[in-house]
Amino acid sequence: MTSSNEEDEKLVLEKHERSGACDPSKKKKSKCPVRRCKEILTFSNTNICRICQQKVSLKHRFPADHVYRQQVNAAIASGSNKFLLALAAIKGIDCVASTASVSPSSSSRASSGPPSIKDH
Repeated sequence: MTSSNEEDEKLVLEKHERSGACDPSKKKKSKCPVRRCKEILTFSNTNICRICQQKVSLKHRFPADHVYRQQVNAAIASGSNKFLLALAAIKGIDCVASTASVSPSSSSRASSGPPSIKDH
C-alpha cells in the first residue's frame, strides 16, 4: 500500500468513528439456532457442526440434537463419517423404522411384562 492509501483509510475510519452510526455495544449477539434455545454463543461455548457447518451451543453439539432428521439421514447415508452413524444408532434417529418391524413374538412378550436380560 502507498502512504496516500493508508492515510485515506485512516481518514475514513476516523470519520466513521465520529459519525456514531456504528455502536459496538448495540451489536446483536449471536444465539444458538436450535429452536427454543436462547444460549448466547461465545468463544468458549460454541461448536461448529461437521455436517451442517452451523455454530451451535455446546448443549447441541451433536448433530442429532440440532439437525432435522432428513439432513442427518442424508449425511449418514453418504457413509463419510462412521462416528455419526454410530451416534444416530445410539440416539435412535430411525426409531420409527425399527419399531415398525416388531415381530409378533416380541409383542406378546411386551404385554406380559418387561423383557428379561435373556431376551436381548
